[in-house]
Amino acid sequence: MKAQTPLEDKNKIKNCGAKTRRGTPCRRAPMRNGRCSNHGGKSLIYIAHPNYKHGRYSKYSGIPQMEKAERYRKRHFEKRMKAFDKAIGQFIQVKGREPTASEWFAIFIKTKV
Repeated sequence: MKAQTPLEDKNKIKNCGAKTRRGTPCRRAPMRNGRCSNHGGKSLIYIAHPNYKHGRYSKYSGIPQMEKAERYRKRHFEKRMKAFDKAIGQFIQVKGREPTASEWFAIFIKTKV
């Protein structure tokens, strides 16, 4: 078996391959996505990014954001159910009877918080 020279080994090493400003292919080693960090590799996220302010709308902030959204949905649901209950009570006072299924649905749709 023939031994490989260092020059042959160097030719087998993969490069980034992106076109540089000079028009030549980039010679840096690629990452998993096939490009080096200068040409589409890792990007800074969340706190590491220079434009980071509070993370309120960041998808990287994690579970606390989801818990906050869940609390909001629960609170909004409770407010709507109170308003719906009040509307049903008013209907019963005016009509003197329980609403039918279609009336329940109409009251629910009209109920706004």
